[in-house]
Amino acid sequence: MRKDVKLADIAKEAGVSIATVSKVINGRPDVAKATRSRVEKLLDSAGYQKSLINTSKRNSIEVILERIDSVWSLEILQGVSEMAQENGLSVTLTMTGSDNEDRNQSWIYGTLERRPIGVIFVLLEGKEKEKHLLTSRNIPFVTVDSRGEAAGDSVTLRADNWTGGLLGTRHLISLGHTHIGIITGPKNMTCSRARYDGHCSAMSEAGIPVDPALKRSGKFTEDDGRTQALSLLTTDHRPTAIFAGDDLQAMGVYEAARQLGISIPGDLSVVGFDNIRTSEYLGPALTTVEQPISEMARHAVELILQMRDGRKVQKETVFPTRLIVRNSTELLHQTRG
Repeated sequence: MRKDVKLADIAKEAGVSIATVSKVINGRPDVAKATRSRVEKLLDSAGYQKSLINTSKRNSIEVILERIDSVWSLEILQGVSEMAQENGLSVTLTMTGSDNEDRNQSWIYGTLERRPIGVIFVLLEGKEKEKHLLTSRNIPFVTVDSRGEAAGDSVTLRADNWTGGLLGTRHLISLGHTHIGIITGPKNMTCSRARYDGHCSAMSEAGIPVDPALKRSGKFTEDDGRTQALSLLTTDHRPTAIFAGDDLQAMGVYEAARQLGISIPGDLSVVGFDNIRTSEYLGPALTTVEQPISEMARHAVELILQMRDGRKVQKETVFPTRLIVRNSTELLHQTRG
């Protein structure tokens, strides 16, 4: 990547003014789409990379996510904000508003214009064009808990979801449960698959067959947790325990049990995942697998600071998960007598 590309040459070849080229470089919105695309291609072929002059004047980190639709996202934002404030930085929040492959990429130009010291993608992987534009402007980026498999060129943070699935299921098995229902998250999410694989491994090591009839999949929401739990709990041979894909789904399990007159943990043991701040205040307090949400968020900021200073960082960081035992689980002999 070269920093000595002459903008006058790019402007001449593109048939535009130097000012227009400068607008494209700085992410200004007042450039026609076709013109922007033509200039970007020329900058790319010339190997342009924005100079780091005035980098010291930049004082914000930008967090990119599709939407704020869970307590988990809020806790990530809280962790990022705390770490940023400790380092004299502000935080800008940008929402792309779509989770499909064709999501609108117009947000990237606003980010380029703001020139943050770095970008944190939350629950999504940046598209190749987005990442290329950030790299060409010397804006480092980190991905926290990507939905899919992270690209090899990304710096990523995630929790050890497989071990979390193992620990939650082992706990239920240790209490005598063998007829265990499980509600996973969306099938296209890597964390959902990893948690389910951990669950299956725990069942296998205990010599307990995995019953496909006891598996449900849904979104990481209370409503989906309730819907899937009602489906499990109204079968002829309902489970004695349910492992929910996250704490929000577990809250939905609580509501389904209430509607059906099923006592937790008297008739049904429940395990969640995440250990969001509200989980210990449920009635009863939720047994859950903790992923260190705040620590992950703070480390994302730390990585951005290291990359800003030109330091090499580890491409992937996996944070350990641990079981938090509270009052929503108990021995099966107490459950069914």
